[in-house]
Amino acid sequence: MIGVTSAAPANFGAWKRDILFFEKIFVADARSALGVWRNGPFGDQQLNLRLADELEYLLETDFFLSRNESVEQVILTSKDPEVSEIFRSYLDRLNSTFLAYKPALDGFADWEEFAVRLVQPDTRQKIQTHSTLMLQLEAAFQQHQGIDAVLHGVPAWMRVGEASLEPGQAIELVLNNVPVPAETVPWEEIFAIKSDPEIIHRTRKLHLWSNEITKPGMTVKRLNEYIQDSLHDYESYMKANHIRLRSSILKTVVVGTAELWEDIVHLRFGKLAARLFSAEEKRADFILAEARAPGRQLSLVSAVKDRLRSVPADHS
Repeated sequence: MIGVTSAAPANFGAWKRDILFFEKIFVADARSALGVWRNGPFGDQQLNLRLADELEYLLETDFFLSRNESVEQVILTSKDPEVSEIFRSYLDRLNSTFLAYKPALDGFADWEEFAVRLVQPDTRQKIQTHSTLMLQLEAAFQQHQGIDAVLHGVPAWMRVGEASLEPGQAIELVLNNVPVPAETVPWEEIFAIKSDPEIIHRTRKLHLWSNEITKPGMTVKRLNEYIQDSLHDYESYMKANHIRLRSSILKTVVVGTAELWEDIVHLRFGKLAARLFSAEEKRADFILAEARAPGRQLSLVSAVKDRLRSVPADHS
């Protein structure tokens, strides 16, 4: 599952968490963002250049994607005439939202005046609507191409023309239970976690669950309550099994040591072997217990939190 999102400075820290919940993240406006950060007249130039460098680094990895053209251009120049017809309603809405805010930004005297116009509530809302539509179109276009793509990073109230939940919203409600990693956590550490086979397995389980749970009639409120309840059940169940496993191992060490030496002295190899295999059986029981745990479809949350707690920050 690919998350389709937009480039913004506030997103970079969150992406360190979010990429652990998606196979990849598609940055729909990456090229335009790079142009603004490298050449634009707004903001802190040093910060903008750092943001541009970081985004370019991410786009060189296997986990972040972009394209040079906007999805609107790709559709309009497609050699398949049916493609533009399929997405005609999106294209019409994009054009109307663009025309709605364009007059407010025309004919400015200088960049300072442009910046003032840009933050006016009505203009900002119209631009926000246009940007959201562009992201929705990107996700829909990728789905049309057979890619499991979902909208990411866009709150439910900002989405245009969506009457029901979709899998991306379920994923977002889940990942919000994991704190955003510190800015000093290196991307290399994040990618190492993401490449772990156990994390990959749990991610796949979560994606399958998200497709099943977003059924007709499910609301954001009900889904969030269900997620919180499932996470509590899973973490309580696994905590109880951790205690049981530690207790069994401690009992083996404290009580079994004397018996172990007695078995060795008297050459009772059958009992000795049984005692040694007992600890492994208890660990196997723990693994099987997780396979039966309630809420196990959301186990990625606990796994990611545990891994992030052990990641050293880069203070260089």
